[in-house]
Amino acid sequence: MKDGKEMNRALYQALEREYKQNCVNIQLAIKKFLSSQPLAIKCNNRIWLSHSLPGDNLADKFDPKIFDRPLTISDYEKPGSAYILTWGRKHSQALLDKMAKLLDVDIFVLGHQPQEKGWCKAGNNLIIIASDHNHGCLLPIDLAKTYTIDELGNSMVPLATIP
Repeated sequence: MKDGKEMNRALYQALEREYKQNCVNIQLAIKKFLSSQPLAIKCNNRIWLSHSLPGDNLADKFDPKIFDRPLTISDYEKPGSAYILTWGRKHSQALLDKMAKLLDVDIFVLGHQPQEKGWCKAGNNLIIIASDHNHGCLLPIDLAKTYTIDELGNSMVPLATIP
């Protein structure tokens, strides 16, 4: 598996090959676009949507104040809080319960972790969705309705079933 520097180097080489002298501008545009996206969405129905959550190994370094202040470059770099939020894996139920209380939500819907069947219930309050393969799924959510985790699981739609 490639580390972050190797991946950045490979991305730069691909951009250079495709866009020649414009590759630096293209890379900057990609970074600006990605950093303009929200880190997470907290819905009024108490569902949290994000790429990931802090994993057990770095949760103690996560600063939830990143949601209340402008982000800095160091937030995006390891071990910054945006990095920790984006790349976390291995969430114990104790951590999920702690994060739910901290963020005032009931259910987390995340991605970032491969799911052979397209999704899984990975805790009492966690669903992980993958939509990047032929078993991928999507999850329609009515923001005016509250859900249990089982109701969300039963609402899962395999992408292959969409005409």
